[in-house]
Amino acid sequence: MKPNPNYLTGLCCIVCCLSSLSKANEINNDTSLVVEPRELKKLARYTNTFVDHNVSQAMPLKTVVSITLPNPIYRVSQAINYALSGSGYELLTPANTHENTRTMYDLPLPKIHRTFHQQTLESVLKI
Repeated sequence: MKPNPNYLTGLCCIVCCLSSLSKANEINNDTSLVVEPRELKKLARYTNTFVDHNVSQAMPLKTVVSITLPNPIYRVSQAINYALSGSGYELLTPANTHENTRTMYDLPLPKIHRTFHQQTLESVLKI
């Protein structure tokens, strides 16, 4: 009688999973590991995220922000500088910026880009 290959494959998967779980239990029972508790933040009705307070210090562009641009800001460059304020980053001076980039910076800011809710600073800047 020939063994069923699907049965053997399934049996191998179960054995591998069990060995992985036993290794995970060994690691979890090791008291020398220190795991900081992570804070869960509710962003919307069905949207939650874990908050890591060190991320904003290590990677300022990954900080989750909500930005509403004030009325005096009407150019793209002003909006970028406003979004970057407090992050430690700033735009290059116009003398050090390529001509095509300066042209883009001088464009009027579209009305749709005046408010951003719960996005990373990096995604706000990409828009």
